[in-house]
Amino acid sequence: MANHFRNEHRFTANDKEWHSSLLIIFSKFLKMKITPIMVYERRQFNKYIMGKRLRANQLWGECIQESGMIWLSPHHSTEPKTQTINTLFHECVHIKYPKWNETKVRKFADKHMPITVNEESAKKGFDQVYKRVKKNKR
Repeated sequence: MANHFRNEHRFTANDKEWHSSLLIIFSKFLKMKITPIMVYERRQFNKYIMGKRLRANQLWGECIQESGMIWLSPHHSTEPKTQTINTLFHECVHIKYPKWNETKVRKFADKHMPITVNEESAKKGFDQVYKRVKKNKR
């Protein structure tokens, strides 16, 4: 599988520590029942996705609601920090409120973790949420 990200799009150890701290803060703020976890390796995240997949370089972030697993695009390593904060919070909101549609999640996330107009326009359409499909019992 080809790597879709260049070497300059890599998270440092400090970035990863910061992401973990943000997830702890967000999970307490949202009073989440599931503690979100970060997955940085795209192949590892893909193992848990069922159904249609978008190309990773088309996304800012993704989550699997039932498990609390979050993947964050390495492009965030070179983007403004406010974008990363908003995206992580956005994915946490998807996990906390699985029945909310994308518009409601985005409005809630943008209200609590605002981003600038330029960042907002660049972000539209760049997140994906996966829900596990329940298998029919025979």
